[in-house]
Amino acid sequence: MSNMEGGHLTAEAVSRMVLRTLPPPEILAALRHLGECEACRENVRGGVPDDFEVVRSTIREEAEEQAYRPPARRGALLVAASVVIAIQLVAVFSARRPFERSPRPVIVAPPSPAPSHPEWDRLVREARASGRLPFPPALDALRGEWDSLRGVSDQPGERLSPAGVVIDDTRPSFIWPSTPDAAYVVSIMDGDDEIARSAPLAVARWTPERELPRARTYAWQVEVRHGRETSILPKSSEPLALFRIVGEREHRDIAEARRLRPADHFLHAVLYARAGLRAEALTSLRASGVTLSK
Repeated sequence: MSNMEGGHLTAEAVSRMVLRTLPPPEILAALRHLGECEACRENVRGGVPDDFEVVRSTIREEAEEQAYRPPARRGALLVAASVVIAIQLVAVFSARRPFERSPRPVIVAPPSPAPSHPEWDRLVREARASGRLPFPPALDALRGEWDSLRGVSDQPGERLSPAGVVIDDTRPSFIWPSTPDAAYVVSIMDGDDEIARSAPLAVARWTPERELPRARTYAWQVEVRHGRETSILPKSSEPLALFRIVGEREHRDIAEARRLRPADHFLHAVLYARAGLRAEALTSLRASGVTLSK
């Protein structure tokens, strides 16, 4: 049999049999061989002998029926039986083990370069050339007097926060020194307008329910109610508790830089500094490993 090699079906014969390109007699011969040869069954679809009971039964019944049929009908029945058996075989193979196909080539696109941003690049060049980060001049006025007070006491709970700083949070947490058995009311001012006020609080911490508008400088104070006595923080001898919230443009640039250039810590430092976020800028500068001369 030309479809055999070493007593077993060739791989080409199996493929042509399933694709119905073998003549019907050769299909039946190949199927009979599969019904008898466990090695070929194992080779074709992983070895599940019970799946070929239908094939063997069909072959056996067809052989028996042909013995009683006229020769003219035997050829037609042989063709019909071969087609039915081939379809059954395809179903068995598909359910158990599909024919191996050549894997499709995997095309890996090269990593995209970091998008160009001329303004960011200009800020970085200027910072390197000047040897300093681009903190806004208004930041010194905002934090100057509070720096001297921090020199006296840096212990948590001994100062108001936020005060003398720029922040990025539009719902900041306000913290102030605690007084035993006191109640507190926090007020936030935008110029002469009170824009937020807390209910009486039992703890020295408060977060406003609504977001505060960006790109604004705010003042805030705490009314401390202790028995019949009422006092105000910060004290009259201390500077106003001022803070500024970063503008939308600076906020968006920082978020984009961290997303598009996550490893460029010097760029982060420059953008933090431009927004007035001093602590964040210094942290990123240390992470960058860049030493500025001023």
